[in-house]
Amino acid sequence: MYNTAARSFEAFCSHYSIAPWPASFDFLFAWIVSRAFGRYNGVIRRQTKIQPATISAYLFALRSVHVDLKLPTTDFDDDHMKPFMAGVYSLSPPTPRAGPRTPMAKDMLLRVLGPSAMTAEVP
Repeated sequence: MYNTAARSFEAFCSHYSIAPWPASFDFLFAWIVSRAFGRYNGVIRRQTKIQPATISAYLFALRSVHVDLKLPTTDFDDDHMKPFMAGVYSLSPPTPRAGPRTPMAKDMLLRVLGPSAMTAEVP
């Protein structure tokens, strides 16, 4: 994920001819919006829409790049980042998971596996 996040942010910055490192506050926000809504999908490589939780993980990865390069991390810790991400989460709520599935009945399992399933030896 570390490399994926960095490459995505670098591709975004490259599209605008901006140096990605150190990441600027404004470009971090613009990149977050582009990833949250898939705004540049097909225009800029690596910019498909992703879930808010993935964006949060990517932000931590970009912060790690800054730490590794001994760059300031103040833009990642900015007071506006947390409410901004809360807004991203509220605009893209997670899709509800399907309820628990009913167990597969023996006759259905045999139909799926075929008649040889009952005659095969189990090691």
